[in-house]
Amino acid sequence: MANGLQYLHTARNECVLHRDIKPSNVMLDENLSCAKLCDFGLVKQINHDEVTPGRQTTVIGTRSYLDPECIRTSIVSAASDVYSFGLVLLEIACGRQPTMLAAAWPQQQEQPRRVGTGLVPPQEISHRYGRREAEG
Repeated sequence: MANGLQYLHTARNECVLHRDIKPSNVMLDENLSCAKLCDFGLVKQINHDEVTPGRQTTVIGTRSYLDPECIRTSIVSAASDVYSFGLVLLEIACGRQPTMLAAAWPQQQEQPRRVGTGLVPPQEISHRYGRREAEG
């Protein structure tokens, strides 16, 4: 499967990005000895000179296998496919899905949440400090 991914990224006139590498998009032969990548429905082709910087695009794919940097910047590159491939290998080795990344997907723009309760606003700290200085 790694050889196929390398071919898609380097051996053609354009770099072909799969953008949805996950276990369900891997087929095994009848002897379970050869894995092949399938489901090319989300493929994106980019020029080789765009591979390193990447190309800004709509982020699509399976959330728990997406590259967090791609999620954050909307820039897709060959590195995004390699990251997803690494997660598939990790899942094979550990026997569990790497679900921790699903939370990284921005569902909506949220207001920042307070870390703790009972925090004192900066204006009040300044006021208290100024008062102590005046009293001393």
